[in-house]
Amino acid sequence: NTEQYGATDNVDLSIKNTEQCEKSMSDNADTEQQNASKCSKEKAKSARLTPLDALRSKTLYILGISLALINVGFVVENSSYKQFGILYISDDYFLANIGVGISVAVCLPRILWGVALDKFHVKYVLIYVASIHAIMSALWYFTLLVDKWFYLLWTFVMQAVLSGSFISYPIGVLKLFGPDHYMTIYGIVLLFGMVTYYTTPAIAQVLLTQLGWYWVFFFVSATSFVALTLLIFLPEIHKR
Repeated sequence: NTEQYGATDNVDLSIKNTEQCEKSMSDNADTEQQNASKCSKEKAKSARLTPLDALRSKTLYILGISLALINVGFVVENSSYKQFGILYISDDYFLANIGVGISVAVCLPRILWGVALDKFHVKYVLIYVASIHAIMSALWYFTLLVDKWFYLLWTFVMQAVLSGSFISYPIGVLKLFGPDHYMTIYGIVLLFGMVTYYTTPAIAQVLLTQLGWYWVFFFVSATSFVALTLLIFLPEIHKR
């Protein structure tokens, strides 16, 4: 057990040392050459992290569990925008086109999320995604009380925000664990997200039957908030 805990500490320490090293280089230009060798070693150590190393790291579980929680919003919102909307909107054609519009509405934002990842730390981009989505999903229930166009716009923006997770998580895994075993480690992270697709519909149906739509959307907001809380503890990744 002691060896296992020691291995876990070493994995997270390697990640932490890499980020501290990069921060030191960016903050102290005069000592950049002196730090270059040390940083190269830390980056190489991070790049050599194996899937077993990743499984011993709390960082992997922060990424995986937060992804699973954020995916709750994706599952619920994409399956219920029409079912919920029909309570107030009698135009079935209008509701059907919301689904088509979502596919178009997320295209440009995904590029913008990519630009954000070029300029900001992955950790903070993920925090922005989780926090904005938590707020928007909590208020989604009330948008139909305004009118159908406001509901349409809110749904598009909410999905555009959520699309940031599809860009950010792959980059987060790459920067945290390195390229050597990237596909395997990212596959492990995705396994956490797969749990959501099998459990969320049943949970949402129980909430809808017992409590109503407001609590379904509150559940979505709450899961994003928990994801936000976890992401606060994700190591900061400084741009290389």
